[in-house]
Amino acid sequence: MQDALGHALGLRHSDYYNQVISCGSGGNEGAAGVGAILIPGTPSTSTVSQSLMNACFPSSATGEFTSSDIIALKYLMAASLTLIGLSTTVFVSTNIDDIFLLAAFFADPHLRARAIVAGQFLGIGVLVLGSVLASVAALAIPEGYTALLGVVPLILGVRKLSALMQAQGASAPEDEQAEASEQQLERRTHSQVLAVAGVTVANGGDNLGVYIPLFASEPRAIPVHVVVFAVMTALWCLAGHSLVKNRLLGDPIRRYGHLVLPFVLIGLGLYILAGARVLLE
Repeated sequence: MQDALGHALGLRHSDYYNQVISCGSGGNEGAAGVGAILIPGTPSTSTVSQSLMNACFPSSATGEFTSSDIIALKYLMAASLTLIGLSTTVFVSTNIDDIFLLAAFFADPHLRARAIVAGQFLGIGVLVLGSVLASVAALAIPEGYTALLGVVPLILGVRKLSALMQAQGASAPEDEQAEASEQQLERRTHSQVLAVAGVTVANGGDNLGVYIPLFASEPRAIPVHVVVFAVMTALWCLAGHSLVKNRLLGDPIRRYGHLVLPFVLIGLGLYILAGARVLLE
């Protein structure tokens, strides 16, 4: 069990270069596709029972990690915490504005909370997947092209502004309007998910410039980045929702948020599109 745990954490056999040391037979395991990196403070050669991570160990072995194993595990734990800290910092620095955008979404009574959350996860997922594929293929997104994604929030904002103006001019009874809106909301839940995802991708287009080199520099760390980004996306949705429910800020956000949202989306779209000017130069 401990040996399997060590492998899961990234350790390979201490005597990978000569299994005769612990097994009495066998040879060099080779690079195994990952090579071997000597962890500072651990022996560069192996002996019988020196490590639980040997290819074989005698029946007299206790199954406990040795002092060398503990040094290696502490090193990996420190490295993991550093990596998690890096992932968290990258996500926060590239998505800080999403909290306020999410608050505006949650304040819109025509948008369902589950559609907003699903759309945010889908949008971040698209950005991460695109970055992973680009890093594996060693691609770089030419400057200016991601700015074309600004048409997504721009169109969505214009549509919401048009719908808002029509709603203010409608003369149908309030109950009938509410019932019609609820029925329309049921039919458009999937489109809401795509709409929120589209805005997230458009707003995070510049994130590709950070994610691609980050993933390319250490491909083996990509799973950690993905997990951290997923957790942070959930926290971001919670933060946006909490702003709307806040005692001091919640009431004005709920009252005016849906009125401001169209203008926020239009402004965001124009701001993102402004980055496409380099394509005309």
